[in-house]
Amino acid sequence: MMRELVADSSRAVTASDEPTANDDGMTTAATPAPTTTRETRFRRHRRMTDFTARRTVPLTR
Repeated sequence: MMRELVADSSRAVTASDEPTANDDGMTTAATPAPTTTRETRFRRHRRMTDFTARRTVPLTR
């Protein structure tokens, strides 16, 4: 589970990750903003939480 997090965060830098020039001459970085600790904790919580117990209607009637 931790290995997939490491694989996502440490991407190999390719030519497409270099800053690209827009029409107005400004340069924007192609890499996304770093994920905050709060977002990472929330994603782990969503992954590990079991939502099947919250069903109000039983599956078999």
